[in-house]
Amino acid sequence: MKKKSHLKIEFMRRIILAAFWLSSTCVHGQIIAQQTHILNYSNPSTIEKYKKLEIGVALDEQLKSRIKEFLEPGSFSGLSPLNPFLDWELDVQATFKHAATNTLRKRDFFYYHDFTQEGNRWSDIVNESNQFPMRVRFAPSEAGEWSMETIIRYDDTTINIPAFYFNVNENNHPGFVKVHQNKRNFQLGDKIVFPIGHVFPGPYNRAAGGKVPWGDPPNNDPSKNTTVADWNAFHGDIENYVMQGGKSIKLIQTSYGNLIEFEEKGNYFKRMHYAWEQDKIMDLCEKNGVLINFNLLFQDVIMAYGQNGSVKSRDTQGKPQEFWGDPWDYSNYGGDGQRNLNDYFPTYCYFVEGQLPSHMFLTPELMAYHKQRTRYYISRYGYSPQIYTWELMSEILHMDAFGHGTIDLIDVQSGMPMQNKPAQIKAHPGNNVAIEAINTYHNEISTYIKGELDDTDHLIAMNIAPIEPDNIDNYILDCAFNPAIDIIGFNFYSNRPDKLIIGKPDKNGKNNLDIENEKGKKETSEFVRLYEQHERYKKPIILGEVGHDFEPFTTRCFKETGNIIDVMTYGFCGIAAMHPWEGYVYSSNETDYDQRLLWPSSISSEKHMNSEKVISILNNLDGNWQQGRQIEKLYSSDPEFIKELQYFLSEDKTSATGYVKNRSFNVHTSRTNDDCFAAKDLHGFDDPLQEHTPVMHDEGRGMFTNNALYIAGLEKKTWYKVTWYDFISGIEISPVQTQRSDSKSRLELQHPMLSLEQPQRPILWFVVEKANDAQ
Repeated sequence: MKKKSHLKIEFMRRIILAAFWLSSTCVHGQIIAQQTHILNYSNPSTIEKYKKLEIGVALDEQLKSRIKEFLEPGSFSGLSPLNPFLDWELDVQATFKHAATNTLRKRDFFYYHDFTQEGNRWSDIVNESNQFPMRVRFAPSEAGEWSMETIIRYDDTTINIPAFYFNVNENNHPGFVKVHQNKRNFQLGDKIVFPIGHVFPGPYNRAAGGKVPWGDPPNNDPSKNTTVADWNAFHGDIENYVMQGGKSIKLIQTSYGNLIEFEEKGNYFKRMHYAWEQDKIMDLCEKNGVLINFNLLFQDVIMAYGQNGSVKSRDTQGKPQEFWGDPWDYSNYGGDGQRNLNDYFPTYCYFVEGQLPSHMFLTPELMAYHKQRTRYYISRYGYSPQIYTWELMSEILHMDAFGHGTIDLIDVQSGMPMQNKPAQIKAHPGNNVAIEAINTYHNEISTYIKGELDDTDHLIAMNIAPIEPDNIDNYILDCAFNPAIDIIGFNFYSNRPDKLIIGKPDKNGKNNLDIENEKGKKETSEFVRLYEQHERYKKPIILGEVGHDFEPFTTRCFKETGNIIDVMTYGFCGIAAMHPWEGYVYSSNETDYDQRLLWPSSISSEKHMNSEKVISILNNLDGNWQQGRQIEKLYSSDPEFIKELQYFLSEDKTSATGYVKNRSFNVHTSRTNDDCFAAKDLHGFDDPLQEHTPVMHDEGRGMFTNNALYIAGLEKKTWYKVTWYDFISGIEISPVQTQRSDSKSRLELQHPMLSLEQPQRPILWFVVEKANDAQ
């Protein structure tokens, strides 16, 4: 029941609101109520389609005071506090309507706190003049007249603010990224788009050597805080990447760097400067047409104890002897994994003593708070077409995992104690609970985004785990079949991208367009693994993270080598997007390689994969391209396959694009010095080619060999043009070749020298197009 005084206040407010509406003014033919104000356009007639429109609602003084009492207790001690972050306390919602089409879109308002940078800290004094703490952002999808009605709910009160009207101008903006009709690619406008861009996981303290890439928690020790300098350096990195030509990035909400909720459930006030700083990233990406994979939750908060330093002691051979066993209480651990009850790391706000992380997803009251945090992100950033996907969480199979710990069960295969990774090991006693938590979170959050939040514009992705051939079928999750989830993401880390085509059951020389041979035996290539996942879920597959740096020393030993191999080849494995992980570490620590040197090859790869010629091949007819693979020896007696080919064949069989590669260019042969480590010490690197060997297209061929590389499936006895593109730079090299396919619908690739010296061209891209006439 409302108190009489409250009823009186509400009665007076309704009189005032009515007076405001009656006194509304007419600007450029648009009625604008005094309770709302367009904040980012000085002239309402200049609003553009698919561009950010920000509107504030003026709350009465009592509401503003109640909000401040919540944010800063004691400010108005006579008033009951009102949490602006939880919709069950304060819910402000706008309904936008397009007059011509009757399109309706609902958008939630969010609490906005203003800041300025002062020195190496943030000041919010400027917020005292913020007349519009509750704001809504919207990107109109149609030109013409729109209206916006607003409703405010709190306590037992409902206030309806009358509609105001605005006009939107037409432009050539392509809109939001969609899933292509082939269910394998993304589409922007009327064309396939292929996002390739580095992961920028958040600001971190470079003064501390860059060892904590997600920063440090805000606390009373300024030396451990993420600072203005950290954020400015982070902004500078992204801007530098964009200015070099990058058109896609991945952002991750990491617990100590930029996640808005950590210390207290449902209260983001201490982290509003994170949201304010991320606004700048959105503005930069919108200005430059950069697509964003926006990951909403990094995996460290779902682990019983993280991946970094959970070992207490080791034996004389360096094997773990004991692990810290306290469950998931950050207050008991230091950054090095050692128990320290006085450490500055706070306890995660969802931590419940005696419970594993899965508890916060299986408890409805806690899931309600996860939805509210998601609501804030969607409300603040979900207007933007530059976000091509919301990725709900990173590496979800870390659920309840205890770093490198083991349990008192013997693993049947290894005969060793079972690893404490419940979600990844079906025999683990905690498997059912961990998997249920994963399914619950993804089902409820994805449905909440597209249902209650009405965000049907953005694609939603799940990020399952690194692809491992031995247990990929264990990653079948019910939530992946949820129609609210559009994209299936895997992470792929390997020191052996020289063998994307691991081997094949077919005889040497056979070109494979089909994934099975005549005996029904499947190939063992990364394409087949990914294709099987696509066939299972019927959704585009992305590499949410991809990297060569599986061990910490790889970039120090191999510099750009691994990343270049990755970005020049993975795009032809049937994926729809990829995001290289390395690229943000460059501290003054002499052991850290400056990973910014990896950017040019990734940017070149994105430009090539999105070039007019490549996209036209992928987009041909209905976009139902085929993928082909081949590996070859120089001589039939050779023990190793030195040449590799992967390509996409257009649906009408008139064009193709792909790469050829000299496999002797790998992380073993291309290491910077012999002090790094021998090939046998490389994680997962089995018998690489041991020395650089330049390769010509016809080298080693003879009467009893058949080691040419072919594009198969083209039209028979037809002339084609073949264009070759340079390693790293992506520029066109050598004269365009004109060749004729044979009677078996094959075109022999007469590639330039795959050289390891200058010019260094161990990998070459190519485009094959049907020629009008023989030249």
